Amino acid sequence: MFAALLLLLVSSVKFHSGLAFPGYFAVIPCVATVALIAIGGLGPSTVRGLLSSTPFVGVGKISYSL
Repeated sequence: MFAALLLLLVSSVKFHSGLAFPGYFAVIPCVATVALIAIGGLGPSTVRGLLSSTPFVGVGKISYSL
């Protein structure tokens, strides 16, 4: 879980507009996100609690229509 969060944090800080996107660099945040979703689906965890919180659920409900 911490490795996935670290990958997301590093990619959000270090990636910039000069990188080729989509490209190999796009794999890093995608794999980290898949790992977090998989961890949340395994059972009770911090990730599951965070993703099922009211703000995250609210954003999820309106994100498609935005």
